[in-house]
Amino acid sequence: MKVSSPLNIFIVDDDVMMAEMLRDQITHNTTHSVSLFHTGEECIKHVIEKPDVIILDYYLNSKNLDASNGMEVLKAIKKSSSGDSCYFSFVTGTLWCSYANSAKGCRVLYYQG
Repeated sequence: MKVSSPLNIFIVDDDVMMAEMLRDQITHNTTHSVSLFHTGEECIKHVIEKPDVIILDYYLNSKNLDASNGMEVLKAIKKSSSGDSCYFSFVTGTLWCSYANSAKGCRVLYYQG
């Protein structure tokens, strides 16, 4: 992915400290716009803002046990017209290869388990 202008980046993680650390790392010495969301449902409501990249945790249910997981959020966004040109990245503590394999074909740039 070639970057010629500032990106609109969404970070979706229910761990507030992790999300903020990731945002700080991304915005250090860059002009990228970064929005934080602590549930996938909250992110989906804002996808009309046309993010260029969405960084997702896989498990998003530490506060709400019924919350969608990262893969469900990815699939919901891909169904919308706003998700057509968006790239996705998973940054998660989950090591299961099946999660990474299920993301194939969904414009996932990176999976860090």
